[in-house]
Formats: sequence, structure tokens, C-alpha cells
Amino acid sequence: MALPFSRSLRSLDGDRLRMSRVAAIAAVALLTAWAAWLFLARITLVVSSANARTVVDRAVYPVASPVAGRVAEVAVVLGQTVLAGDVLIRLDAGAEASERSRAEAQLAALQREQTEIDSQLAAFAAASTKTIERDGAAVAEEAARRDELSLTEQHARAERNRLEPLRGQGILSESKIAETQAAVERAGAALTTFDRTRTRQQREREQLAAERDIAIAALRQRRARLAGECAQTEIELVRLAADIERRTIRAPAAGAISALGPRAAGPWLAAGGEVATIVAEGALTVAAAFPAAAVGRLREAAPGRLQLDGYPTARFGTLPVQIARIGREVQDGTVAVELVLLDAEHSPVPLQHGLIGTVDIDVERVSPWLLLLHHIGLSREARR
Repeated sequence: MALPFSRSLRSLDGDRLRMSRVAAIAAVALLTAWAAWLFLARITLVVSSANARTVVDRAVYPVASPVAGRVAEVAVVLGQTVLAGDVLIRLDAGAEASERSRAEAQLAALQREQTEIDSQLAAFAAASTKTIERDGAAVAEEAARRDELSLTEQHARAERNRLEPLRGQGILSESKIAETQAAVERAGAALTTFDRTRTRQQREREQLAAERDIAIAALRQRRARLAGECAQTEIELVRLAADIERRTIRAPAAGAISALGPRAAGPWLAAGGEVATIVAEGALTVAAAFPAAAVGRLREAAPGRLQLDGYPTARFGTLPVQIARIGREVQDGTVAVELVLLDAEHSPVPLQHGLIGTVDIDVERVSPWLLLLHHIGLSREARR
């Protein structure tokens, strides 16, 4: 019986040794894993504020009358929503409208006169072209006619000179010689008369051309003066239109009418007097108050999460936010922080002004080891 019993003891001792080794290996692995987590893992530290609420960034636009005048029309009512550029109030612009009508009529008359002058200048241009063509043909015809008369006169002189020796020989009679001389005189007289007529007609053509040039110059001068008057009238119309537009008070931005001075036509407004106030709604933001001790840890663009009261996290989750601005002054132990909603359009919560909740801001990621050392240091300071 001793041998089997000793074998059983050795078997039990072997099992205990194996279990001890397994336990040691498990303990080492556990310590290694714990050490790796202690030094390598990262824990996000957050700063929380239970005093957070959604707010609408509202811009207030006071509207003043640019000029003095009597109210002719109030186009809006208190509380009405308007768009940028909508008419709010119209001041009386009767005098300016009458002056504009007069200037428009004057401009139309000047433009009609300009059109008439343009027609006259076009007619003169067409007539000048025809006159130049006609005068050119007349000059050519006159030159040909003078050449013909000159040849006739030369022929008559040549004939007289040929017959003159025959008179001395008694071959020709005196009557024949006289007839030849008369032909020479007639040809010379015809040429002289033609030259005088030609010179007179040339002077008449030059005079007509000069008179035409004078008339064209006068029309062009009149046309230039009318163009100047039209330009001045157009400038006057622009000024009158601007004066009338200044008497039309428009909304500087979209929003709701929160204050309205005149409610009906009739009152007199002074220049620069406030007549209305428009409150324009802007983007939805989050305003939160954090403890003053967190000022050094908060930074702009730091991410965070907003949990709204009345909307359970399990069903609605949290809304991602980001710090936009951090207040510079501490009031009542807190600092104001403004945050923006990063994905408001896809929010499962119907966002609106005045919702309250809690916001957590990620300020730092540290290892558990550093966090442990930090708490140990705090504990020692507390005991001191």
C-alpha cells in the first residue's frame, strides 16, 4: 500500500506545481496588461456645465429717417415680418415728383429736337453728295464747252490769217475779209462770255457750298448744346430719383418690426429721427457658464457634447458642440462661454430658443498613470 500512496502524493505535488505556474503566468500577464493600460491608455478629461441653454443670436437694426418730411404712407404694422429692402414708410415727395415730371418733359423735348437736327444733318449730307456729283459733271461739261469754243475761235483766226494775204493781191473782196473778221470777233466774244458765265457759276457754287457749311456747322453747334442740356437734365433726373428714393424708408435687413413710430400718414418726421426697429433672427447657439477654475483649461474650437433636459440620452443622444468664444471676465465665480452646434440641421431634437441642459467639453487626454499621480498629489496637499 505504501507504493501507490507515494505515487498519489507525487501526482498531487505535480498538479500543484502546474497550477502555481499557470497562476504565475496569468498574474504576470494581468500585471503586464494593467501596466500597459496604466501608461498607454488615454482618458478624456471633461469640464462640465449644468447651466447651458440654446439662444438665438439676434441683431437689432434701428431705422432712422434720412430726411425730414411728412409721412405719406405707413406700409407695415408692428410685429410684421419684413425682408431686406421692403418699404416701411413713404414720406411726401410731391414736390420732387412734380420736378421730375417737368425734367422728364424737358428731356423728351430736347431729345425730339436732337432727332430733328439729326434728320437735317442727314439731309444736308445727302444733298452735299448729290451737289458734289452735279457740280463735278457741270465742271466737266463746262471744260468741254470751253475747249469747243476755244477751237472755234482758233479756227476763225486761222481762216482770217490765211485769207489776209489774198486781199492784198486783190483775189478776195473786202466783204469776204470783213465776214472772216466778224467770225473771229464772234468766236472771241462767245469765248469771253462763256468764261464770264463760267466764273460766275463757279462763284455761285462756292457761295452755296459755304452757306451749306455754315448751316451744317450751326446745326452741329446746336446739336452739341442740346447734348449738354440733355446730360444736365439726366443728371437732374438722377438727383430727383435719389431724393424720392431717400423719402422711401426701407428695411435694412430681414426680421420682425419690434418698434414702430408713426402708425398712420400725417406726422412730421425730423431728419435722423428713429422711426422703427427691426429684430433679425440669426443662428442658434449655446450659451453656458463654466466654473472660473476651468478658464485655463478651456480653449476655442474645443469639442464637446450637449445633453438637453427632457430629452433622454438613450433615445435622443447628445448634440456635438464646439467652443466659439470664451468670456474674458469672471462674474459670480463663472465665465461665459459661447458654443456652436455642429450638426444642428440633423438634430433629432426640435431645436429652438430657450432649451436648457448640460454641456461637457473635452479639455485633455491623459494616461491613467498621470491621472493617478495627479490624484496622489492632490491627496497629499489635502492632508497638509
